[in-house]
Amino acid sequence: MFTKEPALKDKDGRFYYLNCKKVDRYTRSGFNGRDIICPMCDTVQTVYHFSWSSLTCQYCELSINKTAWWTKCN
Repeated sequence: MFTKEPALKDKDGRFYYLNCKKVDRYTRSGFNGRDIICPMCDTVQTVYHFSWSSLTCQYCELSINKTAWWTKCN
């Protein structure tokens, strides 16, 4: 089952998510994994490592670069 995260727009028209940040090279998943949000379809998925440069979304089946994904801040 996929869950959706509602996206908001800032004054410049860019999408963002509340309590979330972009994935960067310093992002770590921890022992229990980390939820990430697809920027194209807003679905939440769990990953257990970030040793990838792009990832294919399981829902929309698009290949998306690592730095375009969003992660939930715990």
